[in-house]
Amino acid sequence: VYHVFQDSKGYIWFGTDNGVARYNGDEFRVYGDADGLLSNNVFEIFEDPSGKIWFTSYSDKLCYFEDGQIKKYPHSILFQSYVEGDKIIEKSSFFVDSTNNISFTTRGNKTYQINQNGEIKEFHADSVSMIKSWKVVHEKWRPPFLLPLYKETTKLIIDSFHYNSVRTYDISGLTYSSLIRNYNNTYIVSIGDDVYYATNNNFSKKTLDGAILYISAPLPNSFSIGYEGGAIKFRIKENNIFPADTVLNGTPVTAINRDAEGGLWFSTRGNGAFYLSPIQTRIAPVFPEINVHGIKFVNTET
Repeated sequence: VYHVFQDSKGYIWFGTDNGVARYNGDEFRVYGDADGLLSNNVFEIFEDPSGKIWFTSYSDKLCYFEDGQIKKYPHSILFQSYVEGDKIIEKSSFFVDSTNNISFTTRGNKTYQINQNGEIKEFHADSVSMIKSWKVVHEKWRPPFLLPLYKETTKLIIDSFHYNSVRTYDISGLTYSSLIRNYNNTYIVSIGDDVYYATNNNFSKKTLDGAILYISAPLPNSFSIGYEGGAIKFRIKENNIFPADTVLNGTPVTAINRDAEGGLWFSTRGNGAFYLSPIQTRIAPVFPEINVHGIKFVNTET
C-alpha cells in the first residue's frame, strides 16, 4: 500500500498496487481498470478544492474521481509525456488549484505546470542564481509555491516568495528528491535518513535508522514521519524537535494520515495498511484483522 488519505467527505482512500480502495467506515469499495482507473499502481492521492480525488501512478497516467466515477484527465497524454522517464511524481509535490492548473515535481527534479487548456510551463534551472531545480511545495488547498534547490550541496537555501523570506542552512548530502513540508513559515525537510526542522530562529537535525519515506502534514506541536524502520512522532518544543512515540517498528511506512476523529492511518510497503484509534497509545498486535485486497484493517481494541 503506497498511500492513505482521508477526503473532505470523510472517506478513507488507499492507493495500492492492485487499484484504489475507498473505506466508508463499514466496508471497502475497490476501484480498478474496469472502473476507469488508468493504472492499478496508485502511488499518491490528492483532493483538489472542488472535491475531485486525483490518483498519481507508477505508469504516469493521471485520472480523478468525481460524481461517483473515475475520469481520465483530459491532458493525460501530455502529462505522461513529461513525467515519463523521470519515474513518477515526487511525493507531496502534486497540486491542483481552483482553476484546474496542475503543478508537479518529478523524481528527476523537473517541475511543470499544465493549465486547463493543456499549455505547459517548465521551471528551468537558472545558471545565474545557481538554481538546480524547483520543487512544488504546498499546504492543503493553499496556493503552492516553488522552492528553489541550489547546486551547492552543502547548503539548504530556502527562498520562499510565498512568505517573502530567504534562509540558508548548512547541511550535508543534499539530494534533490528530498521531501519537504511547510507549516506557517516553518519547514520540515528530509534528506536520506536525516530530518531537518527549520524556523526563522533555529535549525535542528535528527537522524533516523533508515531512509525517510513520508512526512505527515504538521500540527502546531508535532509531526510524524514514515521511514524504512516504521513510524515516529516528533514533538516540537522551543523551536526544536524531539522523538516521542514509535509504532510499526521494522515495517516500512509509506504514508500517515490523521482522520477527522484523531485516529491515525498508516500505509506500509509489503504489510498492508493499519489503523490506530485515538484512544490507543500504540498499535496492538495485528489480530484479528480483515484483509481486503492487501489492506489490513487492524482492530486495536483489547
